[in-house]
Amino acid sequence: MILIRPTTPVHDRLEMYRGIAIAFADSPLVESVANRARHRHAHLAALGVAEPLAASILREVQSMRLYRPDDPGPDQLWAPNEVLGDRGGGDCEDLAVLVASVARACGVRFVIEWLNRRETGNPQSHVTVLLSPDNGETYQYAEACIDDAAFGEHPLEAAARVKSTMRERIEGR
Repeated sequence: MILIRPTTPVHDRLEMYRGIAIAFADSPLVESVANRARHRHAHLAALGVAEPLAASILREVQSMRLYRPDDPGPDQLWAPNEVLGDRGGGDCEDLAVLVASVARACGVRFVIEWLNRRETGNPQSHVTVLLSPDNGETYQYAEACIDDAAFGEHPLEAAARVKSTMRERIEGR
């Protein structure tokens, strides 16, 4: 676990998240999730269902139902191995890093994004990840904090659609 100072600039946080996602992409726990996502993708393809590998990655992480809020106090960042291991979950930045790490293990491009106060109305904001379905220049949201969020669906739209309490957490209510 890494404690993050409240004064750490967003750009520095995003670079740290990216670095951790890359560093853990070859860990056995992350590779296990990546293998399950690859298997899901191959199974769907065999059935004639066209789903990008990026969407299979999201579905695999969502199926684990890992969202857990941080303990009160300083912001905490849990590495993918901790989220998948003893901690048994994580908050928005932890899950964004996990999805990014699994994507990296599968060879899928990712961008970790900070939804700022203008978008969420919350001074704490929200961290999510976007994955490239074709490893090109286009990216789509892969929101792991909301179990029923569709691949490509904006986190706030997903929260409103499923009437998730996540919307209140994202918006700071």
